[in-house]
Amino acid sequence: MTNRAAAIRAWLVTAVLPGILIVLSICLFALYFFRGDGIDEAIRHIFRFLLIFVLLGVPYSIVHELGHAISGWWYGVPPRRIRIGSLRLFRVGRAWGISVWFSFFPFGGRVDFRVHPLERGRRISMYAAGVGAALLVAILAGLMIPAEYQWLRIETVLSFGVFCLIDLFGKAPKGLWSDGEAIRGLLRYSQRS
Repeated sequence: MTNRAAAIRAWLVTAVLPGILIVLSICLFALYFFRGDGIDEAIRHIFRFLLIFVLLGVPYSIVHELGHAISGWWYGVPPRRIRIGSLRLFRVGRAWGISVWFSFFPFGGRVDFRVHPLERGRRISMYAAGVGAALLVAILAGLMIPAEYQWLRIETVLSFGVFCLIDLFGKAPKGLWSDGEAIRGLLRYSQRS
């Protein structure tokens, strides 16, 4: 990746993605304000959206990493370790031969497989499975939340959507890669061959 491309990606992560949260907050404010709820109720909805966004970070991380693990099992590549979180991990146990680690800062995560499949298409689908599982849960949540809790339905789907965008377009710490980076790298590699 060139320096210019890296600079653009860094700008996307630091400016555009937080900007999406701001734009969504403004849209929610306008929706509730112009619906006749008043300014106090509209502000309450914004804070509720931001609170839900933070609270859904943990379930999103779990669903996302389980999507990778299930995809790996599907292709005959058993996971070795599932990590939920990114700082100061501690082991919480083993399940089905998989070591499970958790962090007090549970945003992010990683699934380590015993081996990786050789076919690029399968690897791409394994990387995409995390976001796919999260989108499936967002759709199901949107369908299952009752109509009288329309605000919760909207804010849940929006939160999961923002998390998916971060996974697909965000930049991982040095030495690691996000799902989007891995998918783009595998696609680039397959176009060269």
